Amino acid sequence: IGLGGENVLETGLTLEHTYGTPIIPGSALKGLASHYCSQVWGPQNPGFSIHNGKGAEKQAGEFAKILFGDTNEAGFITFHDGWITPESIARQNSGLTIDVMTPHHGDYYSSKAGSAPTDYDDPNPVLFLTVTGKFHIALSCSDNSDKGRQWVSLAFRIVSEALSSWGIGGKTFAGYGRMKLVGKETEFGG
Repeated sequence: IGLGGENVLETGLTLEHTYGTPIIPGSALKGLASHYCSQVWGPQNPGFSIHNGKGAEKQAGEFAKILFGDTNEAGFITFHDGWITPESIARQNSGLTIDVMTPHHGDYYSSKAGSAPTDYDDPNPVLFLTVTGKFHIALSCSDNSDKGRQWVSLAFRIVSEALSSWGIGGKTFAGYGRMKLVGKETEFGG
């Protein structure tokens, strides 16, 4: 996440400003879950759909409005930042790692006139940072009743499905950002 942000390395990452560790912003998790819910669950049940209304307004179905809110009011679920686990940072080949993409046909990809890809083009290795590891994903609701816990559980299911099916962040089409649930969903009272 943050691939398009300004950075001295030309490819940005979203890092927690105090500790410098990779995070997944809660707003990114909420946006992913909202879009996934509308696109995948919405066609089967209009209560989960979100669509554009008049002007810039978003109109949400009854369930999507409870989970994510709409243009006029916030949803009841809080999506907290996803934090990488300390074990992931300490392990070799985990945390921040380097990857490389090697475009072989630079002139062709940059749309220079009259340049078709050929077998003798020079590859141009481009190093960039990636993140690997386990993340803690937390959601909450101000309603601590059974009903509130059911809504949090539903939202967590949507986030889990979206992370495993679609992924989050940049380059998801290339397989980056895909996550799977490890362990069990837990609940901490407070």
